[in-house]
Amino acid sequence: MRRGYLHVTRFPVQRKVIESPGLSGQPFALVEEVRGQRRVAFASTRALKVGVRTGMTLTAATALEPELKHFPYRPQDDAQALRVLGESLLGLCPGFQRSAPDGLWFDAGAAHLVGGEPELGARVLEVCAEQGYRGHVTVASEAFTSRVLARHGTLRVEVVPEGLGARALAPLPLRSLEDDTVRAFLSLIDI
Repeated sequence: MRRGYLHVTRFPVQRKVIESPGLSGQPFALVEEVRGQRRVAFASTRALKVGVRTGMTLTAATALEPELKHFPYRPQDDAQALRVLGESLLGLCPGFQRSAPDGLWFDAGAAHLVGGEPELGARVLEVCAEQGYRGHVTVASEAFTSRVLARHGTLRVEVVPEGLGARALAPLPLRSLEDDTVRAFLSLIDI
């Protein structure tokens, strides 16, 4: 089965800007409560440029950017918005699965109906753009390959031929292989 992955970079931030267009280009963060402290869950591009990072306390983030606006991070709102985005793809794909907080897997089995997998990827991005989102799409035989390349690859639409998943992943840095074993290894060698 061929699977596609749609990665909407920092989906919660994009959703917030679509919801409140006045935030476009502004420094803001979505904040969650973690062990009694308000911490940054997601930050806008402008906030990232001044050094605001995920996991940082709101106090530290505000010290870096005194004009930082902040809003509560509500994962349930993003899950609902991802579901709506997935449902809008049903005209192109026979099914989808949410991958919170910023993506969707979709069945690419009907790609021949729109001219092939590259065209399917382009059409998926068109549907996203109609709703105000920007993203990346990868179609591959392995779900892992499609997700990692959509999240860390350089192409807006990438199609990985059958059996070439390892070759497609090879140029990516080890850090991009989103796996608990890899994270544990990286923490030991501190790359």
